[in-house]
Amino acid sequence: ALPICVGVFGGGCKVQGVSFKKLVFSLCFFHALVQERRNYGPIGWNRLYEFNETDLRISVIQLQNFLNEYPNVQFDALRYLIGECNYGGRVTDEWDRRCLTTCLQKFYTKSVIKTNNFKFDKAGKTITKFQFDEQISIDMYVLMLFKEYITALI
Repeated sequence: ALPICVGVFGGGCKVQGVSFKKLVFSLCFFHALVQERRNYGPIGWNRLYEFNETDLRISVIQLQNFLNEYPNVQFDALRYLIGECNYGGRVTDEWDRRCLTTCLQKFYTKSVIKTNNFKFDKAGKTITKFQFDEQISIDMYVLMLFKEYITALI
């Protein structure tokens, strides 16, 4: 089962639905990066960490709660919870923690929600576009964006 599913998150957020979808995609991309770094042994992480879908799921739940509770996105609080508690709670090496939080700062930023056609790479070669259709479920939306992003890399 997908960790980001309609049964758990329904329509996303009542007030900040667009921001929620953008930040969920960004969070999923961050999760993929964290997982991928494990494949490179000590070059990826100094120690082996067991990051899993639970880290992603609790991070999305926290994101949803914060967006439903506050009128503005609380980036500092979300980055702390995700980088230091959810994912960072498993990290024992200080350099790995620094790497993790630095990566998270690239994915959880105002630019993600403020910039149309936000690009995750500085070269701007990727074509990830945030187009929204409120009728599309969150899991389908994330899958579509991942597919588009990966296709652009090929």
